[in-house]
Amino acid sequence: EGQPPSPVSYLAPDAEIFYRAVDQALRYGGMYDERDIRTADKLLAEGMSRAQALLAGEAPWTTQTGPVVRGFRSRLDGTVQPYGLVIPASYSFNGSRRLRCDLWFHGRGEKVLELQFLQQRMTQTGPINPPETIVLHPFGRYSNAFKFAGEVDVFEALDHAREQYRIDESRIAVRGFSMGGAGCWHFAVHYPDRWFAATPGAGFSETPEFLRTFQGESLSPPWYEESLWRMYDCPPWVDNRRTSWRRPSGKTASMSWRWSTSSVPKPPTSSIPIRWRRSKPGWPASRILRACRCRGESASTPSRSATTSATG
Repeated sequence: EGQPPSPVSYLAPDAEIFYRAVDQALRYGGMYDERDIRTADKLLAEGMSRAQALLAGEAPWTTQTGPVVRGFRSRLDGTVQPYGLVIPASYSFNGSRRLRCDLWFHGRGEKVLELQFLQQRMTQTGPINPPETIVLHPFGRYSNAFKFAGEVDVFEALDHAREQYRIDESRIAVRGFSMGGAGCWHFAVHYPDRWFAATPGAGFSETPEFLRTFQGESLSPPWYEESLWRMYDCPPWVDNRRTSWRRPSGKTASMSWRWSTSSVPKPPTSSIPIRWRRSKPGWPASRILRACRCRGESASTPSRSATTSATG
């Protein structure tokens, strides 16, 4: 952790992300505006500059403060995936002090592919910039609310950043708004042992209520689709906060309702952020296996035995 730059093969994704972003935009019609063409030129130039630096045994972006983009090779499919960072000016690359890290989950953007994402993360600090804090912006495979491959990418981006920068393991937080708020709810409820705080804003935490209320849809899902909803939806997982010591005070109605009607003893009232001392982590991968086996089961909150078996 926090060591000098790794070998060229390890840092190659830092250059490859620019080529992939332009290639994907050209291949799948992701050039939406004339400025995207200019962006593509800039990204290719930056990728070439990084490649030449690596051949010369240098990697100056690894000691860059302010906005910087990095890349990792996905263990899912071998592709290079980008993420953004904001490194505070006070960060010492040769020091020993570890800094807090906030993950910021972006909102939905139908026209924000890898090309547009890289442009933003190279030039903007983003909506949050707390002092003495490293901010990590995961891309999450476009606008999928950081689920499925997007979920895996979040953890891989965080792991990559932890290898490159000195991050305080006891002070990693999740934050986001709109679709990013949904992602924040998901990570806070399913992996509460990983974060010291969570600040979800506006995002939905439950698929059926969101589709009915905001999308105006009439729902009649097959059993397997409803089971998949429960893989990620937050209310059935709220029992994970049994051992938390603060409660949320956000604006997501169904989560507040589920909290208020739960038979689990209430922790002391507090304000955002949600803080977790200890809890049982949820594992959606095992939950989906159980959900698909329980074809006839209702969408009620999982039983204690089921939650225990799913979380280990």
